[in-house]
Amino acid sequence: SSTGLLQALCSLVAVAMEKARALFKKADTDGNGTLSLDEFTTVLFEVGLREQQILDCFHAAKMSTDEALSFDEFFKWLETDSFASQLDVELPEGFQIGDVVYYTGGAKSAYDVGGTPVFYGQRGTVLGCGFYNLEIRINFPGHDKWQDMRIDEIAKELPPLPDGLKPGEQVFVICGGLPGSFYGLPAPVLGPSAEGPVEEGVMVCYGEEKRMSDVRLKWISKEPLPFPPGNGESVWQLGDECYYQGEEKVWDDGDRKTVGLRGVISRGNSDGPDDDGTGYLNVKFDGNFDEIKCKLDDISKTAEMP
Repeated sequence: SSTGLLQALCSLVAVAMEKARALFKKADTDGNGTLSLDEFTTVLFEVGLREQQILDCFHAAKMSTDEALSFDEFFKWLETDSFASQLDVELPEGFQIGDVVYYTGGAKSAYDVGGTPVFYGQRGTVLGCGFYNLEIRINFPGHDKWQDMRIDEIAKELPPLPDGLKPGEQVFVICGGLPGSFYGLPAPVLGPSAEGPVEEGVMVCYGEEKRMSDVRLKWISKEPLPFPPGNGESVWQLGDECYYQGEEKVWDDGDRKTVGLRGVISRGNSDGPDDDGTGYLNVKFDGNFDEIKCKLDDISKTAEMP
């Protein structure tokens, strides 16, 4: 049956007449209104077909004796069953062209895939074989082009993440695994860990730069984290307003910490606590370019001197 292949081609070219014409025009690189074998190859290569299969398809679609394929020939060929006998696309692990699948691997950046980023749980349609063995070519809606995925990165049903976490769920960083000090920062879950046992960690996105990183489950919390107590019973949260009450200092770049200067808690600090129990937080003071490390006892919730 040609049903599976037709579904895949529909996913790729949206074989409504208008959209098929748009693709045909794009493939017709010399603009002469017909497709050469090279131009035709561009179309079917995106479905995952091999060179000999594409050649057989081209000859099967030819309804005239010239050396190019008209749009009418191309479109009529798509609508017939005759082309199905020319195609013998065997996909690994029982996948079929036209199958709806889900991406189950760790998040991949635009750099990794050479296009739109791919995230855990994204739904796509099988187009055919990938470039390498044990790869499947997938069309993800909204992407500029297809993506070749390893068969262990796709599934017909989406497996659950560990600890009941969901893609997009916001967690909070406790410690470890991330460069710098990111204690308390909110970090949305992107998918399973790309390193180590998948049941022990997840991939998250954190910080202003939206970096992606694997973290162990023990390093994240589902609830916002309080910072260590300072100034008596004070407990800090990320984003809390604070006022500096300690020893003053001004840096060469103009950043400063002066008594009464307002700031907000920006993150925990990996340097503390000291052996004597002194804890630290990073504070972004008004007018400063960088965060400044402050002792817990040097910041207050009010502008009044203790």
